[in-house]
Amino acid sequence: TSVTEDAALAGWFQRSITIGLGSAALLLCSLGLMMAITRQVRSLSNSERALKEKSHQLDVALNNMSQGLTMFDSEQRLVVCNKQFSEIYELASEYTKPGTPLRAILEARSVAGMSPDRKDFVASVLELASSPESFSIVEELRDGRIVSVTSQPMSHGGWVAVHQDITARKRAEAKLAHMARYDSLTGLANRARFLEKTNDAIARMRRLGQPFSLLMLDLDRFKAVNDCLGHATGDSLLKAFTERLREIVGTTDNVARLGGDEFALLLTAEKNRSDLSSTTIALANNILKTITRPYDIDGRKLVIGTSIGITLSPDDGRDADTLMRNADLALYKAKVEGRNRYRFFETSMEEAARERRELEEDMRK
Repeated sequence: TSVTEDAALAGWFQRSITIGLGSAALLLCSLGLMMAITRQVRSLSNSERALKEKSHQLDVALNNMSQGLTMFDSEQRLVVCNKQFSEIYELASEYTKPGTPLRAILEARSVAGMSPDRKDFVASVLELASSPESFSIVEELRDGRIVSVTSQPMSHGGWVAVHQDITARKRAEAKLAHMARYDSLTGLANRARFLEKTNDAIARMRRLGQPFSLLMLDLDRFKAVNDCLGHATGDSLLKAFTERLREIVGTTDNVARLGGDEFALLLTAEKNRSDLSSTTIALANNILKTITRPYDIDGRKLVIGTSIGITLSPDDGRDADTLMRNADLALYKAKVEGRNRYRFFETSMEEAARERRELEEDMRK
């Protein structure tokens, strides 16, 4: 090649190298930008996956709670709720979507019978929801279930509420309360409940001047039934005796089994003490007549009687302990005199009891 050609070739080569270097630099920059974008996309993708995972974990946690949970915004629109909330109130899916107004949910509950049996239910809950304070209420739904609702306001407006079906717990509490105050065999009030009823009658007497009588009953020859035929037969006899008392009294609200074969009842006067005495005598005679009829227990004819001791308030005592103690003394007198009869308390009975106690003490000495 000539010198001119060599020079032209050298210039072309130099320009090619310059262009090549520029293209390489551009390529490297492009690659670097692509790598940066890829890393960013990958980071965003990882964040999105992490967010989806967190969201899934939150959904699992919410839907595995034993309570129903709701969140409402400051406009009383539903933000989120879990499946327990919809199950408690048996709500259709259209009422559990975000944005559903609280009023629409409450009205749907009311129509479906998943609300308390009162006309102001919707208005009262909307008023509570408008309060900036936290609150806790217990609602008895029309289907008999009991639901506890606790609401906590949020700083930016709106609130979070927890709904829990506490029916089983309330029924268990009611059962325990009933067992503490009522006899498990007969269903009558026990001694503790009878003392409460007696104190209530004393309070009415002091406030309204309304006297009442207290009758203590003890079954005659009941121990022989237990000893000869067993406690199962004895229990059946006690239940049959209770049924007859229910027939006589009409209501067992003021009747109690104090223990064993010992029973008690209260009778309130309609007018005055003389009216109370005649009514009490009529009741006692009816009990004596009815209780002595034979009982058919497991194919056996059993006959028992009852002895009755009676006190009148306020003459025979102004407190429950005194009235029951004096009725016991009258009951003892009825048994001593031959059983299956009634006796009113007399002050001489208290003196006789004191003399017996002194004699027993002297004999022990």
